[in-house]
Amino acid sequence: MNKKIVSVIIAVLVLAITAGGYAVYGANKDKKAEDSVDEAKTSAADLYKEMKKYISAGEESGEFKKIDGDKILTVEAKSAIAKADLENASENAKKELGKVLKEKVEPKIKEIQEYNKGATIAASLYGRINEAEKLAAENPLAPELLAGLPQLKEDTIEENSKFKTLEEPYSSLFTDRYVKRVEKLEGIINMFATAEQTVQAVVNMSVNEKTKREAFDKKVDEAKKMIDDLTNEAAREELSVQLENASTSFYTAVAEREEQARKKAEEEAKTFTAGDGTVYELGEGPDFEPEASVAKQHGGRLYYIPHSDVGIIVKDKATIMSMSAGSIGTTTAQAKLLADLLAAKGYKITYETIKGVVDTGTPFEDEKEFIRIYKQGNQLYAHIW
Repeated sequence: MNKKIVSVIIAVLVLAITAGGYAVYGANKDKKAEDSVDEAKTSAADLYKEMKKYISAGEESGEFKKIDGDKILTVEAKSAIAKADLENASENAKKELGKVLKEKVEPKIKEIQEYNKGATIAASLYGRINEAEKLAAENPLAPELLAGLPQLKEDTIEENSKFKTLEEPYSSLFTDRYVKRVEKLEGIINMFATAEQTVQAVVNMSVNEKTKREAFDKKVDEAKKMIDDLTNEAAREELSVQLENASTSFYTAVAEREEQARKKAEEEAKTFTAGDGTVYELGEGPDFEPEASVAKQHGGRLYYIPHSDVGIIVKDKATIMSMSAGSIGTTTAQAKLLADLLAAKGYKITYETIKGVVDTGTPFEDEKEFIRIYKQGNQLYAHIW
């Protein structure tokens, strides 16, 4: 028998004797056995109740407090004394009181022992996991946290296998409890790492001139969702600031590039170089009306050769109409443009008239209006005099 248990038993016996042992008072052996069993039963019940409180608290916090070893030894000692006293009791007492020990005392002692085995294993895990969680709350990517997490996970899995060997309900009480906490911690760290990587991707995209607005906005939305899922307030704030700065930088750069492109387009639009190398200048202002306005109505611009009567209308960097004194040339696809231009110049010509030339190939001529319109292939010409 364990020396400590023996010493406790002796102490309990001495206490019983000094309190006025049964021999002094002549109490019978059955009464002595009954009192011993009752004392063991009460002691076991009290310690069992204490264990239940520890379990309730542990299920809430994850920290399962160990039951004091001396208390367990005391209950075991009282149970042993009760068994010893039963040896001297009557057969009827042995049967009835033995049943009490078997059903009310020994099962509780066994459960207390099983619980304490689990609590002993859990104590170390809880401490390490709790410290890791505190560190993660301050900085989910702390170097020491990232370095220690793999070993913590390995140790937790190993200790978890010991929980599985406990008797029920204590196997279920402890098994996978700490594995889940480590997995949750690992998930938080991975979420933060992924969010940080996504924000960094946004930052990289923000300084790349080739980044398209649609792709950038999509990546920003992805990063925002990840940041919103983070549980660490400081991390959310830090990454949100980085994301906002990247967005501001990107759209500022886009605006600057668009402004530069606009100015460049305006500068380039002031001249037009034809396929034969002829350079035309942009025609704007009263001196170029109504040609300039008609060109604009059709999405084009009027250009001319300085100090000449030669001009062209350009749309999408292509010449769609050419003009000189008394002559206008275009394609049949631009019949509406020709009709609008002639009408703007004061000729009583309608689109239907020109469309008739295009459809039938029959020229139109009005000597009173001093105008002749005809078609050659897909080319359309107007002579005015």
